[in-house]
Amino acid sequence: MADPKYANLPGIAYDQPDFYETSDLPESDQYADYNEPEEENIAIEKVHLNPEAASERFRGKYLDGSKVDFSDRITKPRKQRGYDAQTLWELAPQGEPETTLQKYLRLKCEFQELINDIQTSGLGNDDPNLNTEDIIKESIGMQKQLLDLRMDKNSNESGGSGGQTQLQKKISAKLEEIRPQESKGKTSKTDSADSIQYELCVQSSGIGNSQINRVTELEQRLQRLENVMGTDKKDKLTSVALNQKNQSILGCLNVLNAKLSLLEPSHLELLEARLSSVLQKVTKISEKKLDVQELERTLKLSDLYDLMEESSGTIQALPELTSRLNSLRDLHQNAAEIVKELADVKSLQDAIANGTIENDKLLKDLQGVLNETLKHIK
Repeated sequence: MADPKYANLPGIAYDQPDFYETSDLPESDQYADYNEPEEENIAIEKVHLNPEAASERFRGKYLDGSKVDFSDRITKPRKQRGYDAQTLWELAPQGEPETTLQKYLRLKCEFQELINDIQTSGLGNDDPNLNTEDIIKESIGMQKQLLDLRMDKNSNESGGSGGQTQLQKKISAKLEEIRPQESKGKTSKTDSADSIQYELCVQSSGIGNSQINRVTELEQRLQRLENVMGTDKKDKLTSVALNQKNQSILGCLNVLNAKLSLLEPSHLELLEARLSSVLQKVTKISEKKLDVQELERTLKLSDLYDLMEESSGTIQALPELTSRLNSLRDLHQNAAEIVKELADVKSLQDAIANGTIENDKLLKDLQGVLNETLKHIK
């Protein structure tokens, strides 16, 4: 109950709800963000990425980190390598129609598998007329055609030219139509305003693609050359090059070319004659060597026989000699025992003699002492 002294004061509305004025905010607005604003740093780069575009860009691609090796060891079993990038391509199931992209990817994979199988296991014995190198070259050519087709498609989509191949086909057809007319009619060449002129424009992207194709072809040739010669060229090149200065592939090829020039028919006849003469000399030397060895063997056998003849008399006397030596051995053992016993007796005699000498000395001393005592007693 309110204090009665505050009743009936002016300015107080009793029939209205009470309101309290304060500077505080409502409870929902009291928890404001008091974090200070971050200062912009030039060294920190803020990259604005689009998640949808990134997902479309890297969809179906994976990184394999099971064989990653970034260690700085001096001795390691393998070379340093990073992550292996993989891409999954979806092919059409069996029985369903393929799209153009799926057919392109399938042919690309099959060509690569065919080249790898031929390089690893060869063609086998199915057809002797087939050559592995020719099939590999043909497969690589078809694979390049697929890659060029894909690059032409990308260049057309990026450049917006559209229908460049169709334009080339039209120009080639027009040129084929004009050629027979020029061969039939032998008219003078007159320049007129109504004459048809064709101009062939080549995009810079096509030149870049041809250069890229040449570079890839050169890299493939270098890869095949490295596979044949090996990365460590010292062992293989030294086995081919006779001169230490020719430690290059060109020098080895020159050496091999010089060796191949010796395989001509005229040179082969000379080589065959020389080899036959060398073979005859080698056979003669081997026969002489066998004769010398046989002679040495007979001489050694004769010496051994003479030695046995000389020692035959000694061999007959060996049993008697062994019995006499055994008896002498027993006699020497008994003599050694007697000598040992005599040495012991002699040492005992020396000890007894020494003891008697000491006893005589003691008796003399005792006799002197007794004589002195008798003198004192008297």
